[in-house]
Amino acid sequence: MESVCVLGMLSICSFEDVKRKQIRLWVVCAFGIMGMVLHLIYRQTGIVDILGGMGIGALLLLMGLISRQKIGYGDGFMFFVTGIYLGFWGNLSLLTAAMISVMMYALVLLASGRGSGRYEIAFSPFVLFGYVAMLMMGGRS
Repeated sequence: MESVCVLGMLSICSFEDVKRKQIRLWVVCAFGIMGMVLHLIYRQTGIVDILGGMGIGALLLLMGLISRQKIGYGDGFMFFVTGIYLGFWGNLSLLTAAMISVMMYALVLLASGRGSGRYEIAFSPFVLFGYVAMLMMGGRS
């Protein structure tokens, strides 16, 4: 059930990020509430692990503030919520997978001459890609 929620949230966020260049906070909050309810019902992850996972999102929010939103707040809130579902190590793996895939895409753009240092890339599709890759490799949902 949890993987369906994460896939749903990341799919909606990816679509909106590509189309509108922003992520709706109410969508992310709704999935965050669902994650907390699921945790109360199933208790598959300890509270310290969940708080650590949410801390990754909080760190991205802080980086967004420092960088004047070069890293969007929506990305930080999205990782805040995935931390509820995945815990610290799962969320860190997700962030790593997303960063590697967006880096590879950026390198292709630069090598082909279609991008520059100021080119904005929607990040949430790469988060979705990273999560699907984690699921396919048998990672924790």
